Amino acid sequence: MSLATALRVIAVSVSALGAQTARSSGACGSWVPFGGIPGVNGTVYAQTSWDPDGDGPDAGLLVVGGLFTQAGEVPASNIAAWDGKGWRALGAGTNGRVRSLTVFQGQLIAGGSFVTAGGVQVNRVAAWNGSEWSSMDGGFINGNVNTVTVMDDVLFAGGDFATTAGAGISQWNGKEWQQFTDDPPRAVKGIIRFHNDVYAVGDFSVGASLENAGIARWDGKQWVDVGGSTNGGVDAVCIANDELVIGGDFWRAGGVNASRVAAWNGTVWHALDDVDGFIEALTPYDGGFVAGGNFEHVGGGIYAPNIAYWDGFQWWPMRSGANQPVYSLTTRDGAVFAGGSFTTVGPAESSEYAHGVTCWNGNTWIPLAKTPGRAPLAMTEYRGELVAGGSFRSAGGIVANCIAAWNGEEWHSLGSGTNNSVSAFTVYKDELIAGGSFTQAGGASASRLAAWNGEIWRPLGDGVNGTVRALVVFENKLIAGGSFTAAGPLALN
Repeated sequence: MSLATALRVIAVSVSALGAQTARSSGACGSWVPFGGIPGVNGTVYAQTSWDPDGDGPDAGLLVVGGLFTQAGEVPASNIAAWDGKGWRALGAGTNGRVRSLTVFQGQLIAGGSFVTAGGVQVNRVAAWNGSEWSSMDGGFINGNVNTVTVMDDVLFAGGDFATTAGAGISQWNGKEWQQFTDDPPRAVKGIIRFHNDVYAVGDFSVGASLENAGIARWDGKQWVDVGGSTNGGVDAVCIANDELVIGGDFWRAGGVNASRVAAWNGTVWHALDDVDGFIEALTPYDGGFVAGGNFEHVGGGIYAPNIAYWDGFQWWPMRSGANQPVYSLTTRDGAVFAGGSFTTVGPAESSEYAHGVTCWNGNTWIPLAKTPGRAPLAMTEYRGELVAGGSFRSAGGIVANCIAAWNGEEWHSLGSGTNNSVSAFTVYKDELIAGGSFTQAGGASASRLAAWNGEIWRPLGDGVNGTVRALVVFENKLIAGGSFTAAGPLALN
């Protein structure tokens, strides 16, 4: 773990928490990371939801794949699963990049650039049944599998491979891979069914008539042009509002000027305002879609770094987006999960640490971590729990406005928290006293000081007129220090 990463996570002393050790390590005890990385220590290129026991009692998982060696506290080689509370490895993982994930007949299917999965030679594609990895007919011995997807209960793989098992696009018959069509496209990055036809996207050529096309349609006999296609590569595709939406690095779709994003209604192309960079991922969401990639502005000047929402009529930022590119998107239970190479999400002044993967709940970003989204400014113990305060807006995957408590297994909020940062704590007369820059606690007015009794917040008189930076109990009195000049009606020097 790098020093920067270590400084971003909370550390707890094993001896200070009363843990018994066989050998003393000195008066300061042994310090260990608490919560691990807020995400993964690399880049996420693929995501999917998977429920291993189907209709059983266990909750579903979010599975992410990419290039990384750790997820949260867990060693995980390029693939890992988030269960809502913590990360878990999927066996020994893969020995190379995971580029795509899907679920087929109850099993998790991974495609990418790897050769082995769980120590088994699989060649670019593998199946995970919940306990072990297995080969799928030996996979593909060259190229990469860029996408795996299921259409009409048939599993398809697309990529830039060219083998006897197929080239460009292959389908799985339950025992072996088979070529999908003659004269297939190459460098396929997405496969989707729209209005009963199969579409392929990428940066490929299909015969002389479709050379350098970014999208093509299979009409049952041959690959055909899609309204003039695009003048550059297509990296992402989804269906939203009964239209086929594509994103990539192109400037025209058919005869229409369309900067990096366009929609096909089955007859004609139309633009969806401009994006000033590349689009790498798309997912349907809330009557529109979310786009991720490597860009700064959408819709002619709206600042939305690397991720934005199209509501069917216009673009919207998603709390100032991410600080580095977004490469994958998926939705689950009404939330959007984004994966990429970013390390923070949200506005610069209140950004949260989110390494490679994060969740949008409709209002804010929630890091998938056991730690708060930003480094705490203050900590204390209250009624047997660790309480942390700061400027974060989430902790352990739940909304927690500037204050949260750890019960030994998970984080929970203290009511609705505060509306600005918490920078000091103490305990006074069995109440948790919080001080900071806030003016509200639990939704009620509380000027920089508030008390929590385990159920509700209350103000401490009229509070103070500046930031509280220190709190202590001395001779049975509560003492506050900071950058204020008045406490209630009392002027201070």
